[in-house]
Amino acid sequence: MLWLSHAIFKVMKQQKSHFAVTITHHYKYLKSLY
Repeated sequence: MLWLSHAIFKVMKQQKSHFAVTITHHYKYLKSLY
């Protein structure tokens, strides 16, 4: 799960305007896993 936090932080630094979309994407991805 640490890699996920790191990826989110990395994207947040690069494009803050795209942050919400990234969170939604990762959330849907995690939901599909479980």
